[in-house]
Amino acid sequence: MNSAPQAGAMVLRYYMIYIVLDASLSMRIDLRTGEVDPDDPRNTALGQFTQLLVPMLRALAENPVVNSLVSVGVVAFNDHAEDLRKMTTLTSPGVIKPPGKGRSTDYAAVLRHLVAQHGQDAAQVRKDRHRPEAVITTGRPYVFFVTDGRPYAHGRDQRTDEWMPHREVLTTGPIGARIVTIGLRGAHEDTLWLLATEGDGAARNAFIARPDADPSALSGSVVNAIRRSITRSLSSGGSGAVLFDVPDGMRRINGGRHA
Repeated sequence: MNSAPQAGAMVLRYYMIYIVLDASLSMRIDLRTGEVDPDDPRNTALGQFTQLLVPMLRALAENPVVNSLVSVGVVAFNDHAEDLRKMTTLTSPGVIKPPGKGRSTDYAAVLRHLVAQHGQDAAQVRKDRHRPEAVITTGRPYVFFVTDGRPYAHGRDQRTDEWMPHREVLTTGPIGARIVTIGLRGAHEDTLWLLATEGDGAARNAFIARPDADPSALSGSVVNAIRRSITRSLSSGGSGAVLFDVPDGMRRINGGRHA
């Protein structure tokens, strides 16, 4: 059993980043040929993102401030949610396993997964960062949510009241996650706005691809924006809300809309 920290012990706070990838059928279509689940998945939206995330993790690890404060997990979802990279420090290998195949875009499943996983992930961060002379705490996590569709499960569109309660648990109370939504072509604008949380004002961190954006270039633009956002937030202390910059080829979604 751990002994209680001494009075006046140093308190150190660390941060968890979740990168959530839609792995539904539409994300597995070859952007050049339209083929579903091609033998070479590198030209699918999902394949491009997973390829770019490994060098992104390496780049974040090279930033001494971010590397010293952040752990990153990668989650995919379709009919269910699964961890592609467990919540670990940036010094751990940047291996991201391929997701299982599914057709749906089950928002309720992935939001439930994040809520259920948070306690275990926070405990892992405290273990990884343990220092006998300090109290280790975790700050509010960031969730970068990348999707190209609307909520859909069990053969029908998913109602807002089926997933919104899980979003509320994730973003309020002891977890208090901050969600950045990134919609590729085909995403549902109103849903992205509802899912996202606010930045440092009324505007929300909700983005959607412009109609003229090159689908093949968007993945690189989004990954670069995520990297810059993490670096900016953590370099400024990581405690307050941040209004993130708009990724190239995208626009910020206006508020006050309803799904």
